[in-house]
Amino acid sequence: MFNYKSPVQKKKVTKTKTEYLGNKKRQKKFTIQRVKRYLKLISFKNLNYRIQSFGYDYSLAKYITSIVLLMSIIVISGKIFHLKYEYIIPLALFALILLPIIVLSQIKFLYNNFRFEQITTYLQEMITIFKMNPKILYALKEVQDLFETKQGINQKIDEAIYHIEYGKSEDNSLVYAEALSILEEAYPCSRIKSLHSLLLSVENQNSVDYEASLNDLYDDIRCWIARTYDYQIQLKNTKFQFSLILLLTIFVSSAMTNILPSSMTGFINSSTYQITSTLLLGIFLAMFSFVQSKLNGQWLVNDIEKDDNRILKSIQYIEAFDKKKNFKDSCIKAALASILPFIGVMQKNSNMIFIGLLITVFMYFWGELQYKSHFKIVEREIKKTFPIWLRDITINMHNLIVTNAIRQSYTNAPTVLKYYLTGFLDEIEKDPITIRPYNNFLKKFYITDISSAMKSLYSIKQQSPEDSSRQISDIIIRNQGLMETSERIKNENQIAGMSLIGGVPMIAGCIKLTIDMVLMLGSFMSSIQMPV
Repeated sequence: MFNYKSPVQKKKVTKTKTEYLGNKKRQKKFTIQRVKRYLKLISFKNLNYRIQSFGYDYSLAKYITSIVLLMSIIVISGKIFHLKYEYIIPLALFALILLPIIVLSQIKFLYNNFRFEQITTYLQEMITIFKMNPKILYALKEVQDLFETKQGINQKIDEAIYHIEYGKSEDNSLVYAEALSILEEAYPCSRIKSLHSLLLSVENQNSVDYEASLNDLYDDIRCWIARTYDYQIQLKNTKFQFSLILLLTIFVSSAMTNILPSSMTGFINSSTYQITSTLLLGIFLAMFSFVQSKLNGQWLVNDIEKDDNRILKSIQYIEAFDKKKNFKDSCIKAALASILPFIGVMQKNSNMIFIGLLITVFMYFWGELQYKSHFKIVEREIKKTFPIWLRDITINMHNLIVTNAIRQSYTNAPTVLKYYLTGFLDEIEKDPITIRPYNNFLKKFYITDISSAMKSLYSIKQQSPEDSSRQISDIIIRNQGLMETSERIKNENQIAGMSLIGGVPMIAGCIKLTIDMVLMLGSFMSSIQMPV
């Protein structure tokens, strides 16, 4: 039996004033410490030390060049907006404060690309070498020699080799698992975990039929590499497009002051114009730094996410949801809220009637809206993680029967699937013959691709080894489409906010133009001499 245990629910305790003030004080202290640590990065020595932790060296000449380039952009932008020097100087200081973010973002992007290259080399070469000699220690030593640099994954491979050779444990298989976990912790990539799981299975069971599984995983890795390169290009394009939007907005926002004759631009000397222009450029600087820091491509490499509490909360909500109870509660809440429009009618207050009706309708549908929100979170997580779980099953089905492959996948299964696998595995034990458990798995979410994949797993279970081998290959091919969808969902999760942020500069530019027009009209009207 696989019994899922939900996390222990902590009792809600009302905080005392002393505890509340203590928490606020600690939070404030932590924030101050973070700000102090960041401000230290303005020093080249501290910044370079941080950059060196990523394996790169940032020379003083490059740092000075970055400062000169940034200051030139600030001065040019200030001149375009006709800013006075007393406003350009604070803007330049603000840019200097943000410079470490911009520099570190570029380094992190290069660092993540470097990690991706190392991971893909490790995965492909481990498979190739292990196929020739199915021994983990031998494969690790051979792969280590392929890396020229001693930094990064080479160091972790060295630690894993040392642990295998000198680690002590009553169970030899545990030593290998602990050694490979060193790499898995340093590189939280689902494909590394899948490969290691397969290698441990072959090593521990002395399996001889493993080449098909390795070939399937190798093909999956090649497809992943191609998709990741496309995503990296997309990231570069997104950064470039955002920078282009900022530049265009700057030129459009300043166009009026540069096109109009000097007789109509007297307002540019006003403090309102100077302050709003400085704020606009400051906002653009902050947004540019934010986008650069977020689009560093880390999620393309580290694809194992840990947000179990959020997922479990949503699962528990939809599983405990009772339509009848929700309908009753909604009616009660709506009835209570309907008192407001009734009072509005009695007082002949149209505003209260309108607001009261809105609140009444909202309270009636609130429970249903919450359910749909939690349902969508779980559904999206299932679509994102199911292909990864299916991949791990299929690469083990060459050596294991379907039900054993599914059972073996339980330990490393994503949280959202582990919850529903519990019931699925229990149902298989009670009904190991019919297709019913496979049809019932995730039936609540009505995802066609998942339903089709589960039926294929049942079909493989019923077939001969030769026929099942061909169908396993078909599942793997179809699963690549699901993997592409899964990775697109992850990618959208990361850059979805960037699309919304892309519209902010244009909105800010429109607001700035509106303010400038008002200032221009005010200046023009004040210059008109009224006849006596």
